[in-house]
Amino acid sequence: MTSFFFDHYSAFALGIGSEYEVADEGGGRRDLPSIGGHPALARHIGTSLMSDEFDMSFFQDEPLDHGFFSPMSALLDRTETGWPTRVVPLQVGVLQFPIPTARRCFRLGQALRRAIESYPEDLRVAVMATSGLSHQVHGERAGFNNVDWDHSFLDAITNDPEALAEIRSARLRRPD
Repeated sequence: MTSFFFDHYSAFALGIGSEYEVADEGGGRRDLPSIGGHPALARHIGTSLMSDEFDMSFFQDEPLDHGFFSPMSALLDRTETGWPTRVVPLQVGVLQFPIPTARRCFRLGQALRRAIESYPEDLRVAVMATSGLSHQVHGERAGFNNVDWDHSFLDAITNDPEALAEIRSARLRRPD
């Protein structure tokens, strides 16, 4: 919500920039360095996803928020010179209906894998997904977490992702 607004909210948006700043989420910009992008890999991924019939939006100068920088801060040490890696952010629009189905997101993951594997340069690539599972940040269920559902969902990502692809959006909206 710090970079994408409901007047133009894409199902899939890929960052193709050379650097990503830290977003000001209303309380001032967090004291973290920006992170480098990988424009060549991003262009390759974007071309590959479009060839796989995913209608993509692309962005360059949009800052990234806590959904990216919080896990990065927990996973990686940074130095005076910044982060030890570069990124290609991919945003899936799930805040405004209609949203991509679980099946569509599963296919996106498969297409993303093909894109990365077909990149001609030999790179070490990690795919990291962030977001919440059962938590809600507003409305009557704000603060609610269904820990059992979250654990079963995470187990299914590894053991039965095909079953997750069948879940309807309404089920994801109220996991209780």
